This record gives sequence, structure tokens and C-alpha cells, in this order.
Amino acid sequence: MYLRKSLSAFTLIEILIASTIFVTLMGIVAGIAAHLSAVSNRTMAILEMHRDAKIITEGFFKNYENSHITTAIGLDFRDTNKISTTFMTNTHNEMDKNGSYTVTLYPSPTIADFVWNRLEFDMMTGTAFYGQTRNPVSGRTHYSRMRDSDLHASGTGSNKGISKYHIFATPQREYRFFEGTGNLKVANGNWVWDDDKDIAAGEKRQMYQHCDFETPSGGNSTDPRFTMDEKCYFFLQTHAVVGNNTLLSEDAYAVRNPDGITYNKDRLNLIGAPDKTTHADPYQTKELYPGQMHPLTTKNNIECGIIRYIRADGAAPTDDDTMNDLNDSLDIVGVNPQMQNATQIVDELENRPKYIECSFVLHNITNDIGDYEDIDGDPATIYLIDAIRNKIHVIDGGILDYASYLTEMQTRQDNFMALVKKSGFIALKFNFAKKLP
Repeated sequence: MYLRKSLSAFTLIEILIASTIFVTLMGIVAGIAAHLSAVSNRTMAILEMHRDAKIITEGFFKNYENSHITTAIGLDFRDTNKISTTFMTNTHNEMDKNGSYTVTLYPSPTIADFVWNRLEFDMMTGTAFYGQTRNPVSGRTHYSRMRDSDLHASGTGSNKGISKYHIFATPQREYRFFEGTGNLKVANGNWVWDDDKDIAAGEKRQMYQHCDFETPSGGNSTDPRFTMDEKCYFFLQTHAVVGNNTLLSEDAYAVRNPDGITYNKDRLNLIGAPDKTTHADPYQTKELYPGQMHPLTTKNNIECGIIRYIRADGAAPTDDDTMNDLNDSLDIVGVNPQMQNATQIVDELENRPKYIECSFVLHNITNDIGDYEDIDGDPATIYLIDAIRNKIHVIDGGILDYASYLTEMQTRQDNFMALVKKSGFIALKFNFAKKLP
């Protein structure tokens, strides 16, 4: 006789309850995972912003330690969508033995020199740029700086050059001798620099191309005028058409120095110009004045940059207005090294900034996210970050003096951060300060 064992089973209700509990738990786990992932992504984004901010500030603050008190400082905000400051520091460069410009096996002595430094924020591209004027390493030069014409009576076409083959920056107490003032002028004669009677000190003179090379020739040359770059030599002496025969772009200009005779190309050697040599072989086509400015980071997420100078008493420096632009830029003269007027010395010393502050906004918006809510009111379909920039900078743009510039840019920073956060992304404001010598 066999007894049948009864088997118990889950009822439908129990299965439904168990399934509900399981789905609920999975939802909770998925939510926690999503939250942890979001927190992780946010944390990584914030860490990357702090890293980028450190790179940006270290990239140019370190040079302020060598800023020179006798030279000018300029803060240019005439274009409210592109803010820049330019200042001069001491540096050390190598030259060949005894200052020679020929190749030598002897160790190169070190000499002191001035260089211009420049920090620039481009508001519409989210980029910070930094650069220095070229160092005359071993004294070698590009051929574009040959035969600038002599210091004295150069109407015959002397090949000595304004400062021979040097490309040292010219120490300048007034900022206008870096930027140049007034309208660009074309010289009376190509060669006759000393006879530019209609060009006053501080004014801009458009440059000519000094050498036009056709076909390179072989062989060696000991003439440094036919060497270019620091390690690359093209021996072009046979087919070089030497002389001023091509007027360059308006970006290529020299500024007349206070002596009323010589010129300098400090701005040209820092900012650069688009002009290139003309040659059938593209590999031998070279930039005549390559710019030295380079982006500080690989990302385009540096927004609303503010550069602020502060005196020892906490006030803003007085605009000396050497640029004659009616306070559309901040021009601070260097201290007079002659020290003949005690009152002037005190005024200049007191007006020199003792601190520089730099602040900006970083965010994690990528360039491929669309402006789905039409933030800037533009009917065209553009990217979100461009729409925010248009809203903040273009629509709200205007001509500012220094005090208004500081107030306006702080407002733009706050508005920019609000729009970024409203769109669901992260924005952080960074502020750094550096004490000047």
C-alpha cells in the first residue's frame, strides 16, 4: 500500500508578490548604481576642472615672479569678447661665443634679456592663450628679419638691420610702444627708415617683405642672413632677391621707438602675422612672423576670464592712457629708472600693481550638445555652449572702462554659471591671485 505525498506550490498571489519585491529591489539597486555613476562622473568632471584650472594659472603666473618694475603693463579689454594682458619679464638666453652668429662648438654664454609675456582669454571660443616673445637662442634668426635697414642713413639699403640680427624685446615704459597708436602708416620709402618723417614715436609702420626667395641653391654659407630656424639651414644666397619688394599685411607692422629713429617689432614677434614666403615647393614655404601664442589646455571650456590688477593699498591702478584710447584699456607705465623727479617716482611706484587676480568659469559641456531650448533666441540650430556664449557675450556686449569691465565680467560669470547649471551641467568659478615683485 502506497501513500501519495502531497506537494505544496506557490500560489499565483505569492509569485506576484515575490516578483514585485524582486523588481522593486532591482529598481533600487539600479537607482543606486545610476546615482553612484552620476556622482562618480560629477566627481571626475570637478577633478578635471581643478586640474585644468591649475594648468591655466601655473602656465602664466610663474613668469610674474620676474616681472620688471621699469616696464609697462597693458590690460586690453577694448574688444569685450577678448581680454588680454601684456607685461615684460627678465629671462636668460644663450648666444654663441662672443655674440657671434656663426656656428661654433664652444659653450654658449648666458646673457640676460627682456621678453614680453601675454595672457589672452577668447570669450567666444572658450580658450586661454599664453606666449612669450622669441628667445634669440644661439643668436640665429629667421630670414624675415634680415636687412631691416640700418640705424643711420639707410637710404642706400644697408644690410646691417635695425639691431643687426638681434630679436631681443625692447624695454618700454609706455605700452604704446608695444601696441602702436593711431592708424597704420606706409613709409615714404622702402629702405629709408630714418626718413619716415610723417611717422611719430609710438605710431605704426607697415612692414615690407625683406627677402623673396625663388629657387634654393646648394652649397654652404657662412652668411647668417641665409640661415633660418634654429637648427635648419637653407642656403639661398644665389637666388635671394634682397630688398623691400612686397608690402605685408596690416598685421605685420613695427612701432617707432621714443628716439624717433629706430623701430621695434616686439608685438609682431609675439602675436605674429599671417604672411608667408612665396615658393613653388610647399615644404620651403615658411611663416615670416610665426605667432608665439599657444592654448593653455586642450579643451575649449574656459569662460568669462577676468584679469584684475591691485595696488598695495587695495585700489585699482590708475590708467595712464598712453594708448590714447580714452580708458578703453588699462595702461600702466613703468617706473622711471633715472629717478630725477621724486614726486613722479612716488606716483609711479604707488601706481604699480602689487597683485594680479585671475578668475574664470570652467564647465563640462561638450561641443556636440545641441541648443534644444533655444537659449539665445537664435532660430538657427547651434550647439548649447555656443548659444550660452552668444547669450552672455554678444547680446550683453558693449564698450567698457576698467571699473565697468570688472563689474560686467563678474555679472557675466554669474549668468554663465546659472545657464550651465540650468541646462543640467556643471560649472565652477576659479579665482587665483599672485603677488608681484
